[in-house]
Amino acid sequence: MPWRPLPRIAFAIAICSFSPSAASDLPLQLGDELYIIEEGGHDGDWLRGYLVAPPSLLAGLTSNKGETLEARVFSGIFPRDCVEIREFLGEQLPFVEDSNRQTNGQGATSSGLLNGSQNAGRPPAPVPMLKIGDETPTSLHEPLVDEIASCLREWHSTNLHGVLLNRQYEQVKELSGLVERLDAARRQLLHNVLTQHEAVALRQQVVWDLVKGNKMMRGEVIVRSAEQKGRMLTSDDSPIELSRMQADMSLLEEKSQKPGEQRFLNHLLVSLESEIEAKGKATSLAISIHREHVEGHLEQTSEAFAIDASGKSAVKGPHTRSTLFTDLLLPDTQSHGPMSSTSYFVVRLFSNEPPKAFERRSMASERQPSRDSDANSNLNTSSAPSPNLGRRSFIWPNNRRKTSETLTRNSQALTMTQNVPATPKPELIAAGEQKMLKRLIGVGVLEMSNLLRATNGVVAELPMWTPDNSGQEISGLSDTLVAAIHKLLPSVSRRYSSAAAAPALSFQVRSFAHEDSQALIAIMPTLLQNVMVTPMIEYAGASTRPRSDIYITLEKPSLPQNVMLSHPKTGSAPLPEEFAMRDLQVTFEVRNARGERLESCIFPTCNSSGHTAWRTIAVERGESWNQTVRLAIRPEDVPGSHIVASLADASNFPFALCWMPLWENDAFARDGMHSLTLYAYDEQTSSIISGRGAYLELPWNLKSKKDVVFGTPASISLRTHLCSSTFSQDPDVLALLMWHEQRSRDVVPILRRAQFVSDVELVKLLRRVLDAIFEIMTEYGGNEEVEDLTFDLLVMILGLVHDRRFNLQPIVDDYTKTSFKYPFAFPALTRSFTRLLSHALNNESAKRLRAAAKVGGMILRLIVLARQHQIQKEVGIGIRTHRATFARDLQGIFVSLNALMQNTAPILVGTKVLLVQHFDSWLPELQSVLSEEEVFSISSKFIDSCLQSTGKLVIYKLLLINHICSKDYFTPGNVRIAWEEKTVQWLSPHWGMPHGHIEHWRNQVRICSTIVATIVTRWTSSLAPWLRKLVDSYNALQALPKAATELGTYTSLFPTTYPASSKAVQHEPNYDEGLIEIAGLLATKSRPNEYLPTLAEPELFDLLIDLLGVYNSILDNQAFPSTWISIAIYQHKAILFNLHELSITLTNTFLPDPDNADEFATDLWSLFFDTLIKVVSSNALTVETFPEQKRRAIWKIAGDVRQMGATLFGATWSALGWETNDEDKELYGLETLGGYQVQYVPSLVGPTVVLCLSVHEGLRRVATMILQTMIVSEWTLSQNLGAIQGEILNRLDVLFRSTPINDAVLQKLFIGELLQSFERSTKDVALKEAVRSLVDVIDHLLDLLVVVYSSGVTGEASQIMDTLRLMDFLRDMQKEDIYIAYVHRLASIQSKAGNHAEAGLALRLHAELYDWNTRTSVAALEEPRLPVQKSFERKEWIYFQMIAHFEAGSAWHHALAAYEELSLEYSSNSFDFSKLARARRATAVIYEKIALGNKQAPRYFRVVYRGLGFPPSLRDKQFIFEGLPTDRTVTFADKLQKQFPLAHIVAGKEAISDVEGQYLSIIPVQAQKNLLHPVNRRTKVNNHIREHFMLAQPRHFTITPRARHTTASTPGGGGGGGGNLNEPVIEKIVFTTAEAFPTILRRSEIVQTRTDKLSPTQIALERTARKTAELAAIESKAKEKGADKKAFKSLQEALNILARPDSGGSVAEYWSLVKNNANHDLEPPDLDELLDEEEVNQRHLVSALACALIDHALLLRRSLNLLPPNSAGAALSHSFESLFAPVLATLEVPQVVHASQIQDPALPAPLSPTIPPPSPVKTSVLPAHHTAGVQVTPLMPPLSPTVSVPFSSLDLMMDQAATTQQEGRMVEKEKDVQMPGGFWNSRLSGMGMFGSKSKGKNKMKTSVENVDQGVGGSEVDGIGSVVMMSGNVSEQAGSRLEVPGAADGGGDAGSVISGGGGSEKTSGVGKRLSFLGLRSSR
Repeated sequence: MPWRPLPRIAFAIAICSFSPSAASDLPLQLGDELYIIEEGGHDGDWLRGYLVAPPSLLAGLTSNKGETLEARVFSGIFPRDCVEIREFLGEQLPFVEDSNRQTNGQGATSSGLLNGSQNAGRPPAPVPMLKIGDETPTSLHEPLVDEIASCLREWHSTNLHGVLLNRQYEQVKELSGLVERLDAARRQLLHNVLTQHEAVALRQQVVWDLVKGNKMMRGEVIVRSAEQKGRMLTSDDSPIELSRMQADMSLLEEKSQKPGEQRFLNHLLVSLESEIEAKGKATSLAISIHREHVEGHLEQTSEAFAIDASGKSAVKGPHTRSTLFTDLLLPDTQSHGPMSSTSYFVVRLFSNEPPKAFERRSMASERQPSRDSDANSNLNTSSAPSPNLGRRSFIWPNNRRKTSETLTRNSQALTMTQNVPATPKPELIAAGEQKMLKRLIGVGVLEMSNLLRATNGVVAELPMWTPDNSGQEISGLSDTLVAAIHKLLPSVSRRYSSAAAAPALSFQVRSFAHEDSQALIAIMPTLLQNVMVTPMIEYAGASTRPRSDIYITLEKPSLPQNVMLSHPKTGSAPLPEEFAMRDLQVTFEVRNARGERLESCIFPTCNSSGHTAWRTIAVERGESWNQTVRLAIRPEDVPGSHIVASLADASNFPFALCWMPLWENDAFARDGMHSLTLYAYDEQTSSIISGRGAYLELPWNLKSKKDVVFGTPASISLRTHLCSSTFSQDPDVLALLMWHEQRSRDVVPILRRAQFVSDVELVKLLRRVLDAIFEIMTEYGGNEEVEDLTFDLLVMILGLVHDRRFNLQPIVDDYTKTSFKYPFAFPALTRSFTRLLSHALNNESAKRLRAAAKVGGMILRLIVLARQHQIQKEVGIGIRTHRATFARDLQGIFVSLNALMQNTAPILVGTKVLLVQHFDSWLPELQSVLSEEEVFSISSKFIDSCLQSTGKLVIYKLLLINHICSKDYFTPGNVRIAWEEKTVQWLSPHWGMPHGHIEHWRNQVRICSTIVATIVTRWTSSLAPWLRKLVDSYNALQALPKAATELGTYTSLFPTTYPASSKAVQHEPNYDEGLIEIAGLLATKSRPNEYLPTLAEPELFDLLIDLLGVYNSILDNQAFPSTWISIAIYQHKAILFNLHELSITLTNTFLPDPDNADEFATDLWSLFFDTLIKVVSSNALTVETFPEQKRRAIWKIAGDVRQMGATLFGATWSALGWETNDEDKELYGLETLGGYQVQYVPSLVGPTVVLCLSVHEGLRRVATMILQTMIVSEWTLSQNLGAIQGEILNRLDVLFRSTPINDAVLQKLFIGELLQSFERSTKDVALKEAVRSLVDVIDHLLDLLVVVYSSGVTGEASQIMDTLRLMDFLRDMQKEDIYIAYVHRLASIQSKAGNHAEAGLALRLHAELYDWNTRTSVAALEEPRLPVQKSFERKEWIYFQMIAHFEAGSAWHHALAAYEELSLEYSSNSFDFSKLARARRATAVIYEKIALGNKQAPRYFRVVYRGLGFPPSLRDKQFIFEGLPTDRTVTFADKLQKQFPLAHIVAGKEAISDVEGQYLSIIPVQAQKNLLHPVNRRTKVNNHIREHFMLAQPRHFTITPRARHTTASTPGGGGGGGGNLNEPVIEKIVFTTAEAFPTILRRSEIVQTRTDKLSPTQIALERTARKTAELAAIESKAKEKGADKKAFKSLQEALNILARPDSGGSVAEYWSLVKNNANHDLEPPDLDELLDEEEVNQRHLVSALACALIDHALLLRRSLNLLPPNSAGAALSHSFESLFAPVLATLEVPQVVHASQIQDPALPAPLSPTIPPPSPVKTSVLPAHHTAGVQVTPLMPPLSPTVSVPFSSLDLMMDQAATTQQEGRMVEKEKDVQMPGGFWNSRLSGMGMFGSKSKGKNKMKTSVENVDQGVGGSEVDGIGSVVMMSGNVSEQAGSRLEVPGAADGGGDAGSVISGGGGSEKTSGVGKRLSFLGLRSSR
């Protein structure tokens, strides 16, 4: 079928890949997004559409910072089967589904396009729609699937390229791991492969990972709730919870546990991942947890888990290498008694080793009776067959039952105990076979604190260490770990090496936090099912499950040298000498009181079966076993049970035994270390007496032994620990439990001693202890002493509920519900409590009362329960009591309590604080027995009794009110209403305006906010009663400085505790928690018409003003950072909702009738409209400019806020207007007009125009309608729209500077809509014409603004040109303030770019707006910020700024012109001679800098723009560009290439044939020198000065094509005989620009191009000047100090060319041009007026050539003097004299230059080579005392005339220098001179003054050493004289300084000008007279 377009575009997803086979095919990958527009092929099997691919990272290389990369779009065709259509972008579905697929519906029509080539004329596909609601079906039950996808897409398209370009590789690495985790989590959630608990944990992790990623990328945080499956919180959720979660997620890195949450225990899952090299040996591991005791040793705190590493385990299963350590206490609470909190994860490595000392004892074997294998099997733990020979037990009878030592505990148990093989027979031993013993060969230790943090699982690497004397000390571990290793496996040398069997082990470790391990396993079956549980040795709190375990830890034997065994007969016996004591083992078992063995009750590990007899590992003498076993004994067998053990060396017969009772004195053995006496093993100790072992008659420890043992007694140390909920070790607890067996007089002592019993003992038997207390209380009722003692003991026990070590609350709750059955305890409890309250002033009673206050709630519960049981019992026996009696009894307690609270005694402060803190726990117990009214009465009276409280007691009172409000004590009704009213009264004094201690007041405000939040959210009450206080508190908090909180801490919002829980943050907080809380409260929704309280109109007016101010503050992000996206968007919608409520009040209350129009609240309505416009125009709502994730968030949180705001804006604006009459309605077509609307014209015009430029269509239409009414209102009032036009211009300028440009601005949609609305509804022709004119102005301004602000690069010429056009427009529109602002922005841009001259030119535009009027005032300016000033002052300030820029940019011409203008105004207008003097001095500094020549000349380039790719302003135009002095053609081309990346750089003469594209032709040009300038007609002028005048403000630029040689005749014709000069004919192309440089744009368009042919004179002049400059450069290098031979060689080569006639490089031949035209110079100067321009120019050129040749000759002579005196130098000098003889002849005539002839101090006196001075006078040497002049004494043969300068001019210079010295501005080298107010700085450098400071004053000093310093160290061409002023040259009158000739100078002769001397010592001044051509010489 042909290709047919679809009526609706279809959106599809690729479900399989498709590889193209033709050029028109579109390749697809799984998951690609497509937009389908056509179908075709056979039966519609092929589709045509667009593929929207993610953006390429390469596109980020050219993107702007923060710009979102655009998606890539590809088009083509693809099979229908490869895609799945998800939705249609329209209202109707175009496809009809058949049995197989979706086909085109009846709405489809044929397009007539059969192939792809015919489709070329189709319009482009529509832009893929903006993704806002792009949820997939999965998001309904798993929102995080779409949230993750949205985040990943945004990070990729918006942020990743920026991170890469900034080379933030660490962040890229972190982001990579984050993306991998999120992608894996998304797949798990999408496919639903997790258990419920795992899914909850994963969602929690994903939510915080998204937060982390957004912080990393954009710093913005969007709130998602993990408890709601990751759903994004929206405006339908509570703002209180949203604010709390927003703050937590924005400031924290992970979720924090809320205060008061249930105490969790830690559980640790450990799995071994490494393999162990068993190497044929039986190797095993034992994993356990140890804790460091304060005494220094390590004690095992958990059972051990065994892993068989040899592969020979009898237990098979998948979890034999994993275990779960349960009920681990948190590190801060795991300390019990003397225990410390340092815990270690310990792994011990065991291996079977041969005995270290094996001896045959045949004699001992012969004495052994026959033993069966079963008996021996009781001694070992091997699962192998029992041996034929071995030790036998002598203490158990022969008819004992056989036991099995096989591992049968469960199918997954694995033994860690020693596998003892059969003892070999003697013949086997002889054959060399040995028995294997288990030994500890290695140990590894890790700190538990690190493992408990591994909530997500980590791999822990554990190095294993073994003692090795040849090894080395452990390094790389902390000292604590090294010490722990040494304690577990000591090394005498403290040297270790890695264990050979397992150098390091890897464990997979994961930590869990849960209150119950069994529940944890149930909720995580896939991970923890069938995993062996390893319990702790002690309770992690109170016992919730029955448990009775006894733990025995065998420490070590005490067998020192000369030790003796105990013996019942002999007292002592020596150790057998034949034993080496290197393989010591203990075998022990448990027996009951009848002497019977307890079968299978010994468990060495948690995963081993029970043993009847158990054997330890083998150790050497002095070593320790450190093995712990668990004894599981039935309760009925515990009394009389004991353990018995034998000690042997390897497989030898036991040589000692010991025993220990487990039950003694009706109690269990005390926990701790025990020392068991070792008895010699013989018939006396091993015999059986009456079925019991004889050892039972022997003392079991040394303390109980009565016989004296000679020598050191042998013993074994062991530790016991009882973990039982049945038995106790404390006799006082047992006495309390068996109180009924005691005498009456012993009850009181028992109760007193019970108060000092260990908490642990009481907790173990809590239920039985409580029963005993209530039994005693009931039995001894009425006995005050017993009642008080039992009451205090009860308080002490109940107080343990708050102990974090125990989790007693569930046990106490269960006890009160199920076990408490003591009805007659009610009166005793009541009496005791009342007595305690009545004696509160007693110190002892106050202490007891404080303890009772903490558990008052539980005591009341017991009182109530006792009373209820009492009532039941009384009913049973027929007694009827009244409920009022019980209520009266309770009231008595609370009356006493209230009286105590009203007591102001200082001793009660602590008691009252505790009572207030815990009073809320009392009320729940009263609900079951009292009515709501009674509970309300008790609560309110108690709070009323606290009204006089101060300080922190106020805070605790407020917390009490919040706790009561947070509970459902009062159901909806009158009681709840009364409570709310009381709460308003209670809170009123504590917030609002600040008072008292500020920090306390802050906390009070925050808790008051918490109370209001509780009432509003839980009770859905109105916010109206609290609104005034909330607003006042917000304003007060905002006015106060930030709270002095600890740096880097954040306190949780809406605190419910004091002090509020704080959390560490990584940066300094920039917010106030109180402001956030109040803002959240103000965002709560209220029922209609219940938002505002009922107030009088003045109070309501003030409230609304303040409330709107708070709204504006919130919208300006003053309450919280703008990066808190969720709460910021929520606030926009909430404020809009509240504004709707306010609009109702404003309309009803503050909108008077027209008759009372003067009562209209203009300010209130204005503030309302400003707030409303701020909401709808907020940048936070412009979803079209945001990346995907943020766009989705805004849309989901608030919806279309702008549309809702537009509706409200239109409605309220219409309400202000008055209904129009029929005439106006017919004329303007408006229903309402004028009225109160005119109050806001034109003030609201600007904000309304901003809304007109919105992309949002609904908002734009409403704003356009409102603007129409404003225009009509203004027109009807003034018949002029100038005010509206001015406001629009101002606001558009502000808008474009502050916000990015959107599509609505580019398209100027509102202009057409505005015109259309007037054309459609208005019949006023004049108004229509005015509107058209207004629209034209706006349209033009928008075009200019768009052009200026659409460029991403500032400072470029095109952008500056656009700015200048905009400035011209603004000046024409008389918007002077905006124009000035643009001027200074332009100057700032140029200054930052280093273009200071251009910045000064820009500022001149501002200066041109003012005149030099000292009386006229000018208005203040905002940009720049200038006050009201006189016009003179404003212009002067601008000139100072200009001059500063000109001087920084070395634009001397402009700087001098500005100074001259200032000087003129100072001298003739303001008559401020002080400023005039400073201006003159600054001018002198500039002249000095010109003379020094530090300025680098810029480079110039001609640029031609060719091609249609350039904008019309550049296309086919030529410009001269000013470049940097260091620019070359290549570097300058690179700069242009960056502006036009697509442009092609072509050579200058390369033809451009293609008009398409962009082509740039770049050619370097030179500024044309003005050869006719008078400076060229002066000799001996400083070259820098000459360049300054010739190149100042260049406007003509030249390039010289290749010259062609020809014969040119000498100008001037006959007479003179110059002949012809063979010179090439040179033509120059001259480009004339529109403006002289420098320009603001640094470019100027070429307006004229001409070709000039140079005359021979011009050629000669240019060539001579060039040769002179080249020689001067070579000479300066040769004159440098330390110049090498190469420099002199270069100089000599140059002189050989310039001073020899045959070299062809000399310019002497050009003198003929001067000679032939000499007649011009003989004519009078005023002849120029009679000649034509060409003749005058020729005359000036000849004079310039003559001066140039003279300067050239002088330079040659000076250079020849530098050559060494040899024949070559002499010959070269002779050649020079002859070649330049005509030139040198002109210098023979002396001349006198008078000072009166010198006009410009920057130029030498006019000098003509051939014209003698008017009055030639030869001067002679004047007397030294002559004071009327200065004498010049030649020091060399005269090459120049003697110069005489009248002393008066020099005296003038002396006066100027002396004045400067007196003003303190004389410096050694340079000094700053500042104008008043710091207007400018000038540098007096090189002023020709030299001196040194002496005694704090500036004195002048002349000496030969500092003469050169006096001229600033610069070389200036001149005559070469030093001027010495009169005085201080020498103290002798008439002396003068003789200086040799100018060997280093720039003049042709050195001379000294000396003045008359005098005997008076004065401060002499030396100054260089550069304008006289004088220089220093020595």
